[in-house]
Amino acid sequence: MNKRISFVPALALGMVVLSVPTLATAVTTIDVVDEARLVGRAAVMSVEITCDLGANSFLAGTTGIIIQRTRSNVIIGSGDLDQTPIDCNGTPQTFQIAVSSARFRPGPATAQASTIVCNRTPFTCESAQDSEEIQLVE
Repeated sequence: MNKRISFVPALALGMVVLSVPTLATAVTTIDVVDEARLVGRAAVMSVEITCDLGANSFLAGTTGIIIQRTRSNVIIGSGDLDQTPIDCNGTPQTFQIAVSSARFRPGPATAQASTIVCNRTPFTCESAQDSEEIQLVE
């Protein structure tokens, strides 16, 4: 009977340890910069991407969306980057995305960005996204 009693706490401890979720080791991040510049028929938003997949990496897909609400309208524009090389060495790198809309005006807006970063050898991919309140400026 004593052996069962000592076995039960050990079993309970093992169940607790195994049930604790492991922390994800996501190392790719994307951060929307607080300002986007109005240029022609687009707003050029900047994003900072940080990753540590290695030197043989590329942006497989990076998109940006800007949503601006006026008194009478909601204006939505989107843009993306072509497949782009990136040196994933753990330092932030800045990329610009031209978000098309002839109707954007200076003022507040919401910007969303997402990216998929891949490495060719060994082939692995990670994704990240961000959403921020920004200012559209001329």
